[in-house]
Amino acid sequence: RGRNDRARDFAWPLLELEALLAVDPDPLLAAAADRLARAIDARFEAGARTFRFGEGEVDPGVYLERAWLTGGLVLPALRRHLRRRPDAAIAAHVETVGQALLERIGSARGGLPTHWRIAGGRVFAEHRVERDPRALLLLEGLPERELRRLLRREECRASVAETPNPDDPDLPTSFAIAARCSWLYR
Repeated sequence: RGRNDRARDFAWPLLELEALLAVDPDPLLAAAADRLARAIDARFEAGARTFRFGEGEVDPGVYLERAWLTGGLVLPALRRHLRRRPDAAIAAHVETVGQALLERIGSARGGLPTHWRIAGGRVFAEHRVERDPRALLLLEGLPERELRRLLRREECRASVAETPNPDDPDLPTSFAIAARCSWLYR
């Protein structure tokens, strides 16, 4: 609760439950996955165009959007859930958040945006990275068509090239983040 309310505490379990439900449609697990999806969706805020979690509440009225977690965990978890259990409202929220990420990613600046602040529906203090595994995870939540379009752009490809870097001081963590990206395997 509060600042300890973290996106990954909802999205990772939902991803795992939906993966299990794809091979073993257990009603108890399905009910738990449905509750998790509703709990994530209840955090949707139209003005910020994201799912707000306590970990991102930094100041009154200011939200730190961790786009690498939203794009890398929350959107994939909800999309997997929607394949099993379609819901027009959740799908619309997923589309809105995905479009907001695409707009930030697609702006003509160097690097990929992993996080930014939002206040009153306005984005500021955007942090862009190159050769950072969080950028790889950010791209995980994009539809394949959009991902291909972005990766045709040199500045986007350059942002994720040589990631993780073999000289990374925390190579095991960086490799683990990259290994979660199914789009790299495709």
